[in-house]
Amino acid sequence: MSSRLLIFLLLLLSFPAVGYSSKGQLRILITGDTKGILASKYASRNQGWLYLADALAPKRGEVPTLRLDAGDLLGGSDFSHFLTHEHSPPRFPQLEILNALQWDTVVLGNADLALGADKLKVAQKIANFPMLAGNVVSIRGTWPKFPSFEIIEKGGFRIGVFGLTTPAAPMWHEKLANDLAFLDILERSKEITKNLT
Repeated sequence: MSSRLLIFLLLLLSFPAVGYSSKGQLRILITGDTKGILASKYASRNQGWLYLADALAPKRGEVPTLRLDAGDLLGGSDFSHFLTHEHSPPRFPQLEILNALQWDTVVLGNADLALGADKLKVAQKIANFPMLAGNVVSIRGTWPKFPSFEIIEKGGFRIGVFGLTTPAAPMWHEKLANDLAFLDILERSKEITKNLT
């Protein structure tokens, strides 16, 4: 795949989209790299989950919406570090917001995995949706098992969603290399896609 095509596809997936068919319409909303931020510290910037929840509220019910997050939802900022490392048990208010928004699924990113097995077990109990990581395997069996894919039905559509985490995660978080194996993304994509058909 050419780098231009890849960049185009990534940009395309960065914006809400609406699909049409004889069955009706389906809106696809994808978020990512929110780093656990609830609100912007700058009043003029509309960022964070509290803003997003408010922005989405009036649209609910207009068109069936598939809500996905592409990763780094739980960790990666000073604020998320405070919530997850300075409190016992760790706190995940962003998951409560996503539960209220009836989020469909989240892919775990490198900053999410960097929280560690115990904190992710707490997060899994809070979330009313699956956390996907189809190419991540626990080496010692001490990490929670993450599903590879989820079949979601919305507005008469049946959608298969699978999630993969960057194999470069141990480069940013060295301790992950001791606990997790990251399988080849292309090979796992082929295997998972076979299960979806």
